[in-house]
Amino acid sequence: MANSDSTEGETLDKSVEEKWQRKWEEAKVFEADPDEREKFFITFPYPYMNSAPHIGHAYTLSRVDVIARFRRMLGYNVLFPFAFHATGATIYGVAERLRKGDEDQKRALLVAGLPEEEIENFKDPVYIANYWRRIWERVLRKFGVSVDWRRKFITTEMFPPYSKFIEWQYLKLKEMGYVYKGTHPVVWCPNCKSPTGNADRIEGEEARVVEITLIKFKIDDLVLPTATFRPETIFGVTNLWVNPDHEYGIYLLGEEKWVLSDEAAFKLKEQKKDIRPTGERIKGRDLVGKKAKNPVNDTEIIILPAEFVDPNEGSGLVMSVPSHAPYDYAALLDIKREAKKLSSEYGIPKIEIERIEPISIIDLSSEGFGEHPAIEICAEMGIESQREVEKLEEATNKIYKKEFHKGVMKVEPYNGIKVSEAKVEVARNLISSGKAELMYDLSEEVVCRCGTKCHVKVIEDQWFLKYSDEDWKQKVLDWLDAMEIYPEEARAQMRNFVLELRDWAFTRRKGLGTRLPWDKEWMIETLSDSVIYMAFYTIAKHVNQGIGAEQLIPEVFDYVFLGIGDPSKVSNKSGIPKEKLLEMRREFEYWYPVDLRGSGKDLLSNHLVFSIYHHVALWPIDKWPRAYSVNGWVLFEGEKMSKSRGKVINLEEAIEKWGSDLVRITLASSGETLDDVDFREENLRTFESRLRRIEEYIELLGKMKGREIGRAERYLISRLQRNVKEATEMLKKTMTRSAMVRILFNPMNDLKWYFKRVGGIDKANGEVVRECLKKIVLMLCPYTPHFSEEMWSKLGGDGFASLQKWPEPDYSKINEKIEEQERLLSSLIEDIKEIKGLIESRGASTKKVKIFVASDWKYQTLSTLREKRNKEEVIKELMSMEEFRKRGMEVIRLVERLFKEETLPIITREEEIEMLREASDFISKETSLEVEILSEEEAKEEKELNKAKQSIPGRPGILLL
Repeated sequence: MANSDSTEGETLDKSVEEKWQRKWEEAKVFEADPDEREKFFITFPYPYMNSAPHIGHAYTLSRVDVIARFRRMLGYNVLFPFAFHATGATIYGVAERLRKGDEDQKRALLVAGLPEEEIENFKDPVYIANYWRRIWERVLRKFGVSVDWRRKFITTEMFPPYSKFIEWQYLKLKEMGYVYKGTHPVVWCPNCKSPTGNADRIEGEEARVVEITLIKFKIDDLVLPTATFRPETIFGVTNLWVNPDHEYGIYLLGEEKWVLSDEAAFKLKEQKKDIRPTGERIKGRDLVGKKAKNPVNDTEIIILPAEFVDPNEGSGLVMSVPSHAPYDYAALLDIKREAKKLSSEYGIPKIEIERIEPISIIDLSSEGFGEHPAIEICAEMGIESQREVEKLEEATNKIYKKEFHKGVMKVEPYNGIKVSEAKVEVARNLISSGKAELMYDLSEEVVCRCGTKCHVKVIEDQWFLKYSDEDWKQKVLDWLDAMEIYPEEARAQMRNFVLELRDWAFTRRKGLGTRLPWDKEWMIETLSDSVIYMAFYTIAKHVNQGIGAEQLIPEVFDYVFLGIGDPSKVSNKSGIPKEKLLEMRREFEYWYPVDLRGSGKDLLSNHLVFSIYHHVALWPIDKWPRAYSVNGWVLFEGEKMSKSRGKVINLEEAIEKWGSDLVRITLASSGETLDDVDFREENLRTFESRLRRIEEYIELLGKMKGREIGRAERYLISRLQRNVKEATEMLKKTMTRSAMVRILFNPMNDLKWYFKRVGGIDKANGEVVRECLKKIVLMLCPYTPHFSEEMWSKLGGDGFASLQKWPEPDYSKINEKIEEQERLLSSLIEDIKEIKGLIESRGASTKKVKIFVASDWKYQTLSTLREKRNKEEVIKELMSMEEFRKRGMEVIRLVERLFKEETLPIITREEEIEMLREASDFISKETSLEVEILSEEEAKEEKELNKAKQSIPGRPGILLL
């Protein structure tokens, strides 16, 4: 169908966007059903229904939609479905806090834009989920995403068919032996009385349970258990640190008397340790100055005060290893500066403090460090005190990572062993010999969505997924190595997470979700009911047509997803017609596996890995996810967005202010790596001006009277074909930012140059420009679909731009020589203008430019270099000839200079001279100078000789007179 009813002058206006959204919906453009074409199944992680969409969501979503639309234009049958996630404690927590009259929660919702009249309704978690679901769908339709909305659903028992699917998933996993009931450390919310998954947290979303070794230093019969993540550094301890202002308790652990912070005692009790208070107390300052015995060598070490010791972390006692721990070294500097004061306050002889020297136990010379890495990095970063917390955190992370991965022990009995191996071995030996205990803690503070601070609890009778299973883990690692992951750097992060992953508590008691089918008091948590829902998309449209939850018995899913069972028997048992079952099975077989899943980097260390685990468990290899594309987060005008601080750019407001297409293209072109991107209005305005320029060129097509296909046209055509080629290659790798350079910026610059070369728009070849604009408009379509539809219509195109064939590069029209010659010409003109500007800035004037083309021997050097590409061989061959030998160092300097060039010119001397003479009038017009083209040999005067001598192939010498 022809879409010719464009709206003059309103290309980027909302009315145009609404028009094309209506047309797409009426034509069911994005509804995808199996056919004979090759399929492409792409997904975006279904969003959580606790807020409206913001530009952080839209960044990933816009990139996913760009790839969906691109693949559709490549001829694939593309399925891009969408759903809504409501599982977990987040929504439940909001409702619960409102029911309790929490004013902070109410205020947060109002700041987020919730109408005050909705506050009362938000005391119902189901209402909350449905409220945000409606908003999400409305906004995404405005955003122009190419989604098949027939397949939408919401998770939890709010949509019983989905819960039936999740029940089936866990029945299968239990049957396979991947689910068990046991005792395990988990992140625990004491209010919810449940494990707290990553998505159920206000703070500490990435926090994990970590092992701490409590090493038993002793003062007589008192045990001072010092907490450390690095038990291998016990050999480098110079002193212990204690918080002098804190009061510690004395507790019994078995028959031993332990000095602990009360917080540490509580944590140990929660971890099933037989910890009992004695009622005795001791202040930190009363421990300062005393000597404790190191359990590995019985050396006595002094206890010193330190501000950085936090009673809430570990045991509240810390060992000091200043050679390898920046915090310890910085604290030691402070202590030594205050030795006189400490001597007076605590009675510690000054000499005791001054003679403390770092003990080096780890060789990190492979990373360029000497004896004491912590001291060196503190010096490098200018750290002089324990109060420089931010710098110390950075220094600590750097040293710990380098020593763990690259360090080698240099003390017996672990001499020569890698630190990563020694850490495990030392901890095991200390614990087995009774010199240490194991404790669990959090890698960072965690606050549950209900507002409660969490801790580690060892729980019994909890349901776990056996992610530690070696065979299961190895299959996941093997597939991680085999599948496509963009960018590549994300692969290592995921591998590291898999290697460290323990068994996972996948149920909780509070919140929304699906109940565990064999133990109804437990609800499946949010990161565990969201790992294979992509399979449910394939049949969701059939379910939404009227299949009841009661019909979705396990045998239905066995047949549809696994091909197990007789469809006639399954039909009889479920009440679903046999033909419908066969159709559902065909649909799953056609669409699966997922070809690409786009995500933010926050899901690297949870959902994306868990999804591989579950696919590997439930399906054969041909159904495992084929590719992941992961991106960073979004800053706004250089600042981090944060819901808690009210710094969030609502997507609907952004669309109202700037329009969908400008938001889409700005976001999708912002990045393609794990680095965070900055959404700035100035970037948006840059895109707006480029799009307006395209519309302007389309309006001017009728005034372009040129008919010649000359050098300028061949250049424009060649550049266009190259940009099409490169943009296609990049989008296949989800490089949406790099592709945009080839889709919009390069072509618009090429058009600008072309119009200059032919002497103005009226002299341009209208047909060549029209074909160029058509290709630009079509390549822009994945980014700016509404604008592209409107421009396609103005260009007289038939049908929807969204359904046109993606431009194919014509390799026969790519002309390397013309492109290089025009590039050299442009560079030459810029150089002349720059030199002219410098001369005129000094009050002088210029009237003429002499351009010197390099001598023939320089082109011979270039030719030899192209053949050999080895500097020594080139110099050897050239110096075997008399002509070059007599030039000596001049030849060597030229070879050195040419070797630094990213690409060597392919132009010949004759072609360069011809091109420059042909373009001399153009050069004159662009520079307002008289132009003379000469060879290097034609230089006569000293000034000419100096400038001519500077010429090299493709870069003439320039003399302004």
